[in-house]
Amino acid sequence: MTRVLAAAGANRCIPPTEATRLIQTYLRAKDENRPYLMPAAFAPDAMVEMVVPGGEISFPARMDGLDSITQVLVRDFSRSYENIYTFCLDAPVQAVADNGFGCDWLVLMTDKASGSARVGCGSYRWQFRRDYQWRVRRLIIEIRVMRVLPAAKAPALFNWSTRLSYPWTAHDEVLAYAPAWPALEPLREFLGRALLCPRVDTPKHPNQNEDSEP
Repeated sequence: MTRVLAAAGANRCIPPTEATRLIQTYLRAKDENRPYLMPAAFAPDAMVEMVVPGGEISFPARMDGLDSITQVLVRDFSRSYENIYTFCLDAPVQAVADNGFGCDWLVLMTDKASGSARVGCGSYRWQFRRDYQWRVRRLIIEIRVMRVLPAAKAPALFNWSTRLSYPWTAHDEVLAYAPAWPALEPLREFLGRALLCPRVDTPKHPNQNEDSEP
């Protein structure tokens, strides 16, 4: 399910393979605490904006430049959290205008200090630029749901993660295996509404395992 964010005057398109590579490089850098990967994903003058409702997680509203983005989203994030799995729920499957591509996301992780489990979802809005190579020039991260759960819930959450194709999955796959806990109802509502939006169906990403057992 691909969403292209159109803009007037956009006359260049990023190939889907390049958009996929950039997004996946960022996910690896963040989830695996590999800051050295970030220059391959973000331009030196890139900007990230955060839309964070509530108080269950905190971030700066804006990060300017590769160094600041890397510090906050990789180094600082990994000091606080571990066992991080971030899933993108849409994949670029056709050439998209270099002004942007949008997708929803799901994250599962644990807090290093308390051991509590966290599960959240929201949306990414990517904007790309090509100088000598394609890189992300702007990213808006919106957190729509973030739930803090007891440490005892962590094994069930990570069992859920093993049933999903990583890092590219789909809304219906996430919902099919989500634990039936009342605390996750806002997450199910957000992802369920996304399924109802009229979008073009996205084929299974080539990295997804067709033979994985549920």
